[in-house]
Amino acid sequence: FRTIFTDAAVGIGIADLGGRIVDANQSFAAMLGYTVEEFCRLSVSDFVDPDDAQGMWEVYEEIIAGRRDVARMQKRYRHKDGHQVWTELTASLMRDRDGTPQFTVAMVEDITARRRLQEELRYQAVHDPLTQLPNRALFQERLSTAFATPGSRIGICYLDLDRFKIINDTLGHHVGDELLVLIARRLSDEVSARGHLAARMGGDEFVILVVDPPENALTELADSVLEALARPAHVLGHDLRVSASMGVVETRVEETTPADVLRAADAVIVCVPTPLASDGGPDLGP
Repeated sequence: FRTIFTDAAVGIGIADLGGRIVDANQSFAAMLGYTVEEFCRLSVSDFVDPDDAQGMWEVYEEIIAGRRDVARMQKRYRHKDGHQVWTELTASLMRDRDGTPQFTVAMVEDITARRRLQEELRYQAVHDPLTQLPNRALFQERLSTAFATPGSRIGICYLDLDRFKIINDTLGHHVGDELLVLIARRLSDEVSARGHLAARMGGDEFVILVVDPPENALTELADSVLEALARPAHVLGHDLRVSASMGVVETRVEETTPADVLRAADAVIVCVPTPLASDGGPDLGP
């Protein structure tokens, strides 16, 4: 047992019922940046991440009280240098011959790289690769969540850049892409500061979700967004002015569906004129 304990690739630690580390192997200590000697002078509370301590202690208390013998979870530990280490943890209770709880044994695997990859894949799945705004999938997810709350009001601002195809046709898709990135940045700056969600639905279409908007909030938001988008845009040597058409809808969730509220916002789109391109380029006004 000592050979297995010492040489195991997975971290193993033994703590008494007060949380003091009684013994640990090199894998566990090194995982959190300590030597075995340093690690055995610590208590469990010294390296538990404060963000998930509450849930962890509830499970830990059930184990040391003898109400459960094994618990499995993903949890964070605090490395000696301060960064987080995500682990796959199996905590077991050790009893004496009379069945009285005496120690807890933790078997810990570092899954930080796996968690990082999962988070990256999740981010890619719900964000637009060009603009980095949330995509249609994430927008629909947030919209469905809002509709699941009875009594909520939903505000939707649906934007369509006017005659954007001219950019791609005359200046090239690379200019069009850079313009979309700039538009997305301006849109995010205006919307995120107010705590709302802005997403790219595809092409040159964007949408803003506002949950339980205060009175006149949508009108003020729409005005500020259109004003921000209308500022001159310097893109790859071209000075462009952009206009957008916007549809705005506000309704109670009981009175519609996610699909219908989007259709309604798209159907009531109106045009807001802006000046022509200042460098004699394509006219992006309506």
